[in-house]
Amino acid sequence: DASRAHVEAQQGVALRIGNEAADALANGYGLSVCSSHGFSSRRDEEGISRPKGSWAHAMAWIAVDARPDTIRKHRGRLFLVQNSWGRNWNSGPKRLNQPDGSFWITEQVARGMINSGGALVLSDVDGWRRRELPDFSVW
Repeated sequence: DASRAHVEAQQGVALRIGNEAADALANGYGLSVCSSHGFSSRRDEEGISRPKGSWAHAMAWIAVDARPDTIRKHRGRLFLVQNSWGRNWNSGPKRLNQPDGSFWITEQVARGMINSGGALVLSDVDGWRRRELPDFSVW
């Protein structure tokens, strides 16, 4: 549930199922997903890139479309993936004002990526606090 995703995000726990990914995104937390799933550089008429090839790559998941009509049409939610290869690496139609360089994936594909074991939810960051170190000077 959504409250569990919030707690997990604060603890930095790895995701295990698609519901956790959707809950985290719905609560404003981004995801970093590492897998070997590759995708077409051409989005279809729905802004979706279909699996193609293999990449050893980390990508940011930045949104979920869980509207009832989307779930009916695509047999599940859609997840928006932002690739780090720049704005022009892919082309094709977009939906819901998605950013350049991004693409949607189906819930079935998302589950496969999460099951690879490299899906982490990102929480707030306080930064790197200065640590007091002993004086190691020799003079």
